[in-house]
Amino acid sequence: RHLEKKCKCDGCQVSPELIAAADGYLEELKARWEEVKDATDRGFVTVDSLKCSMALSCPLPFCERAAPDTSAAFRGDSSEKTATMIGDLACCLLAFERRMTLVFHCRQSEPHEYWRDLSGNRVRLLVNKLEARGVPKGMAQVKVVLGSRHRQVGLAPV
Repeated sequence: RHLEKKCKCDGCQVSPELIAAADGYLEELKARWEEVKDATDRGFVTVDSLKCSMALSCPLPFCERAAPDTSAAFRGDSSEKTATMIGDLACCLLAFERRMTLVFHCRQSEPHEYWRDLSGNRVRLLVNKLEARGVPKGMAQVKVVLGSRHRQVGLAPV
């Protein structure tokens, strides 16, 4: 379309090399979207290309804990769902090849130290599971947000 412009000044024309590079990048993005199609179609992971972010659309099924227990584990009755959610998230991380920050939202905030430690352990458990699925170490970094009304894991580019 740019090559068809009537004005031929340098400011109005885009070089064929730049157009070819953009077309190549577009084809690469299409291939990446095809890689994550099954994962996003299941509905556990959403990818927002405008915000360059990903999110789990429902909470991970962690075991309930009470102070002072800050250990992290997934509920046994949801193991298939948990495996699918983590697999879909790993698929998206691997397809887009970008370091992301895992933002873990926790509804509770008091006592602060307990919820910080519990949330941190839960996110570390998730990161370990992602790494076991082939996500390179350091690709998923951790941020915990306490007292949030959301209870999900969101991802944002680093």
